[in-house]
Amino acid sequence: MTCRTAINQAELQTPLPKRFILHGVTQLAACINWFKNYRGKTVDVNITEYIPDHTDSQQGYFHVLCGIYGKEVGETPGDIKLAVKKKLWGTEIHIVGNIEIEVFKSMAKGKSNKLDYIDAIETILQMAAEDGIYLPEPQ
Repeated sequence: MTCRTAINQAELQTPLPKRFILHGVTQLAACINWFKNYRGKTVDVNITEYIPDHTDSQQGYFHVLCGIYGKEVGETPGDIKLAVKKKLWGTEIHIVGNIEIEVFKSMAKGKSNKLDYIDAIETILQMAAEDGIYLPEPQ
């Protein structure tokens, strides 16, 4: 659920837009409490079915692989993740003032999804195999 309004942001205790993923009573209560800040105000509420971008198991497995592979080659898990991203999606140049900065493209332009994690897992397994390193299968 995304909530937007045209009222002055400075008047509010919580910033807009606000997104709630309601999958339990606790989340519903938080959403209702949040709406109490807008008593007397008009808000635009959009309700859509929630479809997870990726599974926790995919994300967890990928990060475990980054840790194991990193330990084997003497790199941090973060460096391994960046190497995978660079191999899959490359980098792009951002210009800040007069300075060019090479930045890694993020998975799905900032929003990870199931296919991105499948590609990332396959890529890290391939990279490790090329280095003669065995990485475990998911359990």
